[in-house]
Amino acid sequence: MEQIKTGGPVTVTDPEMKRYFMTIPEACSLVLKTGGVGKNGFSYLLDMGEPIRIVDIAEQIIKFSGFEPHKDIEIKFIGPRKGERLDEPLWTAEENPQETEYPKILQLKSIEFEEKKLQDLLQILKPVCFCNSMNSNLFRNKEYLLNKLTELIPSYNGAING
Repeated sequence: MEQIKTGGPVTVTDPEMKRYFMTIPEACSLVLKTGGVGKNGFSYLLDMGEPIRIVDIAEQIIKFSGFEPHKDIEIKFIGPRKGERLDEPLWTAEENPQETEYPKILQLKSIEFEEKKLQDLLQILKPVCFCNSMNSNLFRNKEYLLNKLTELIPSYNGAING
């Protein structure tokens, strides 16, 4: 709105950048409902509909402000920030969201780990979380962390690189 008030340009990262949007009352209602009906140990996902292109929202706001996009107010594409994705995946293939008895609340399938594998993973990740003089190079090492996670959950690699 500030960019429109000053005559533009309106900056958008990429013409294909998409995000999910909900009204605050709708989101609050679903969060409260999920908290009341959810079961311990399960993950839930709010059905936010389809993702919307940011440039489409920018064009609508420009029109609602009484201007014509690309004529009265320029839209300038400035490129995504480091690590920013064009799409926002909300679940991995392994989680496979399922409908619940409650509209717009989906339940994610938990990724199953054998107890031994989970303990091994915690030991592998411990030096990332806790500084140790023997493994100080691994403390907060993002590359190491991502490599270990993608070894365990192959579809995670697509989510972070896609």
